[in-house]
Formats: sequence, C-alpha cells, structure tokens
Amino acid sequence: MSKETRPNSSRPPKAEKTADELKAGPPRSPVPPLPPPPKPRRTFSWPRFLVKVAPAVIIAALLLFAYFPGRSLKSAATAHGLEWRNVSHDRRNISLRVYKGQKRLEVLFKGDVIKTYRVSTGPGIPAGSKVPRPDESRLLSLLRGFWYFPGDKREAGDLRTPEGDYYLATSFHPSENTYRFALLSYPDAAHRQRSRNPGDNVGIHGIAGPLNWLGRLHTLIRHTEGCIALNNGQVDELASVAGKGTPVQILP
Repeated sequence: MSKETRPNSSRPPKAEKTADELKAGPPRSPVPPLPPPPKPRRTFSWPRFLVKVAPAVIIAALLLFAYFPGRSLKSAATAHGLEWRNVSHDRRNISLRVYKGQKRLEVLFKGDVIKTYRVSTGPGIPAGSKVPRPDESRLLSLLRGFWYFPGDKREAGDLRTPEGDYYLATSFHPSENTYRFALLSYPDAAHRQRSRNPGDNVGIHGIAGPLNWLGRLHTLIRHTEGCIALNNGQVDELASVAGKGTPVQILP
C-alpha cells in the first residue's frame, strides 16, 4: 500500500497570476515625489517693517506716557538745589502759573519754576454761540474737548477757564464729582463787572470716573467746564506744597 501524500499546511498555496500581471512583468519600485520648489527669498522692506511694528510702538509709547510717573516734585526741587523740607514747609513762597493754550501748569518757588505739569482746561465755545445746556450728554461734552476756542471766561456755562490773577480760596479737599478740589478766588471784581452771571465754582482738581484710567492721556482733550484738571497722583503731589492762599496766575 502506497503512502498518501499530504499537503504542507504551513505554507499557503501560491495564487496564480492573471494574464494582465504576466504582461506587466515584475512590479516596479515607486517613483519618489519631486521636492517642492524653493520659496522666493523676501528682501527686507522698511515700509513693510514699519507697518508691522508701528502699532506696537505707538501703543507702548502711549502707555509709557500715560503711566510713567516721571520726576516727582521732590526730586525736581532737589535738582534745582533746594531742600525739600524748606519747599514743603515754606508755602508762602509757592505760586502756580497756568498757560491755557499750552495746557501747562508750573509750580514756582520764590519765582523760579521747579516743576511743570500737563493739565486739561475748558475747551470754550465759539464766539456768538449759545451756552451748552446743563443736561448735555457726556459724550457730546467730550467731543467738544478736541477743539479749543481761546478767550477769557465771560459767563456761566461757556466752558472757558478764566484768565487773571487769583489765589486758592480753599485747600485741596475731597469732592463728590472730582478726586480732590481746591477752589479759586473766582469771580473777581473785573469779571463781576463784565457779566451779570460770571459763574463760580472754578478750581483745580483731580479726575473721577473712567477718565482717571487714562492717566496723563486725559490731557489729550479738554474735558473740564472751566476748571484745571490734573491726574490724581499729580494732585496729591501738588497738595503737598500748595494750599489755601497760594497765588495762581492763569494766562492765555
């Protein structure tokens, strides 16, 4: 009896090639993809660089101007060769001078300027125009601050800062509408003769509300109704040397 042959179960049976595979021959190796074309090299361009960098530089400059404290009044007095103790205790020799058009307030000791502040004043109204209504919207009053109409104060509500020689009638004290407030000796005799209603309650004060977050940027607009406004840190500094009786000269 012959032995029966058994298939090898460990190897799978070879699949028969089709006629198409026989014609095609052995498989070909895949063709490698072509490399991407090189990107064109961009040359440096100053206009393109400035367009990208300018917004960041402008924002950084505004923040630096708004919140950088600068030289304090004490260090400014020391730089002028003055003893801070003598300056802060000798208030009789302290005076203030304001230039409305330049939005500048100067602190003087014995007639010499020792410190300058940027301030905001009243924008005024065009000659011959009506006085704004008391219930005018805050947005409209802020928009007025982008224009300036020079001139002395003539009547209540004309949004002008008075010009002349005055003094602080009060020391800096807390106020409901502002941070701190010092009343000026306005109106004087000349303004009372000029107008039946020259207005009152004009002074130097700090800032309350959203404008305080602008820091020194609040001086970009004239947002008062005739007063002289500084940021709150500057008012605290000014109150350390100026008080009731301090002379104040306001110039155009």
